[in-house]
Amino acid sequence: MTREAFRGATSRRARPDAAVRTSFGFVALMASLGALNAFATDIVIPALDEIDRDFALSDPNLRQWTIYAFFLGMAVSQLILGPVADRYGRRRAVFGGLVVYLAGAGLSAAAGSYEGLLAGRVLQGMGSGGMRVIANAIVRDRAQGPEMARILSLTNSVFVIMVLLAPFAGQWITEAQGWPWVFAWLAVQGALTGLWFALAQPETLRAKDRREIRPRAVLRTLGGVVADPGARRAGLALGACFGAFGAYLGAAEQIFGGLYGLDDELPWAFGAVSLLFGAASLFNAWAVRRLGLERLAAGGLAWWMISGFGGAAAAHWLFDGVPPLLVYVGWGMVTISGFAALFGNLQALALQEMGDRAGSAASAISAFGTFCGVGVAAAVGSVYDGTVVPQALSFGAAGLIGLVVLGARRG
Repeated sequence: MTREAFRGATSRRARPDAAVRTSFGFVALMASLGALNAFATDIVIPALDEIDRDFALSDPNLRQWTIYAFFLGMAVSQLILGPVADRYGRRRAVFGGLVVYLAGAGLSAAAGSYEGLLAGRVLQGMGSGGMRVIANAIVRDRAQGPEMARILSLTNSVFVIMVLLAPFAGQWITEAQGWPWVFAWLAVQGALTGLWFALAQPETLRAKDRREIRPRAVLRTLGGVVADPGARRAGLALGACFGAFGAYLGAAEQIFGGLYGLDDELPWAFGAVSLLFGAASLFNAWAVRRLGLERLAAGGLAWWMISGFGGAAAAHWLFDGVPPLLVYVGWGMVTISGFAALFGNLQALALQEMGDRAGSAASAISAFGTFCGVGVAAAVGSVYDGTVVPQALSFGAAGLIGLVVLGARRG
């Protein structure tokens, strides 16, 4: 086959009909790209206590930076890989990111100091952070509006299974071989995902839609995102929500392991909190066509505001800041599930007018949300005081901020 014929075949395969767009294989592959981030976050949580002991950290809250360093790398990656994906195509961007991710996993596994581990985690985040951006851009290449939100919700419901399994894998690996082997497993997962992508996913960015990487052009694209009221306000809401969610992840080991004294039971408790996430994602995929993006996003934000502030008040006044484990897990289940009605919908709201700028636009929005999220999560994590009150307050504040900015959008 000539090069021209191959390009023509790839171009034809890159524009499937609606049935192919929503096929299980496509959804599962996009979910696996996104799961690189989820797995690299959640699999580490059971190992944080051992990492703290091995490096003799001066403050127990510093262990949370094993999570936040990864998020910082994600934010940087999202600014870089989006324009790269718009210039060289989605496939090359994925392969380049995976190389960096594998290097970060190796550095983390071999780290002789906590600073070295954090450097590896930043590098891991830089390699994998753009994977969700590129996956969103691939989805945007094929769908938009409610259909895009529906596919994103379906991907959430698929990789939630991986999220549930990650803490079990992390605990088993840590107990059997030690925390460095957790990062060795992440390298294996990244390599297998890259092989699957190489074999199954054609290029979706048409040659006529490719953009040159020039600083002025990139800034012009980013400026267009900032100037767009819908993208800007949805990005602010997304940042607030990601901050609350990141604070929950960062303090999960200290709350489940330290506050409630769980050891082997930690993955079960953490997994139980995530159980409703998959169901909520499926509900969102069904409801988004009937209720619309803004209505569902506003409902999720309202729920977080009520659940967060209400949970903080109940924890403080009824339980002296530490509710019984079953009460906390039940609250976490219904609260965390709200993220399923927020993440995909807010991203879809921000991207729906971006057109062929989807890669760069997704980068700007995701990077902004992640940077804001790291700041919020680190602030909340630093004031962890042995109660669940700061965490609950962060969810309430995120819901309130999101409602305010989306209300301004409607106005």
